[in-house]
Amino acid sequence: MKKIFLSLSLASALFAASINFNESTTTANRVNPAAGNVVLSYHDSIKDAKKSVVNISTSKTITRANRPSPLDDFFNDPYFKQFFDFDFP
Repeated sequence: MKKIFLSLSLASALFAASINFNESTTTANRVNPAAGNVVLSYHDSIKDAKKSVVNISTSKTITRANRPSPLDDFFNDPYFKQFFDFDFP
């Protein structure tokens, strides 16, 4: 097992040494966005998706039965009320 691992490591190292990275560009043309008086926005990139965004809001009053819930002890805990700072129904 040790010989297999060693031979695979050696083959990987030899293969990695043969990879030539000289074909890639050495300098990239970068622009500092803070250099000019430019407003950076996603407007052009989301132009088509913006038409499909909708806002749906509904309201419904839910009435609970008078039977006790197993979560009543959890929601009525004083620490829980103090943490969330509002009363639960």
